[in-house]
Amino acid sequence: TGVQTCALPICHCGSSGCWETVIGRDAVLVSAGRSSENDDISHLVQAADAGDREARAALDDFGAWLGIGLRNLVNIFNPEVIVLGGHLGVLLPSVVDAMDARLRQSIAASLEQVHVVPAALGSDSTLTGATEAAFAALLANPLGTLEQSSTLVAS
Repeated sequence: TGVQTCALPICHCGSSGCWETVIGRDAVLVSAGRSSENDDISHLVQAADAGDREARAALDDFGAWLGIGLRNLVNIFNPEVIVLGGHLGVLLPSVVDAMDARLRQSIAASLEQVHVVPAALGSDSTLTGATEAAFAALLANPLGTLEQSSTLVAS
């Protein structure tokens, strides 16, 4: 794939070279000539599967950049599993070869144990995690949380 090595777009944070500028949802759609406001990642995958060369090239480029970033994470943190949610999880099956080509350049010992998988809850994984975090105290100690909340209301 033709991964860019210079002149990376400026990120929302003001820096250049941020991973978001090449693997973010909007970046992927724009690189495929799609509107980031009106198009959907699943439409991009369908177009690539139907033979759209621009869509396929954008997905291959995305996969290469995803692999480069994951390679860095694997080399630093040595994880056993990397779970990709949102558009990353949706795109994973379509870019696994391009991603693996870059990921295989990781430190061999780290690479042997790592598995990259899409989030089991799909695009709802972030929402589910946020909901669980919000209710964590209640789930861990229902009676204590209710007692504490009733004390706060009575005060």
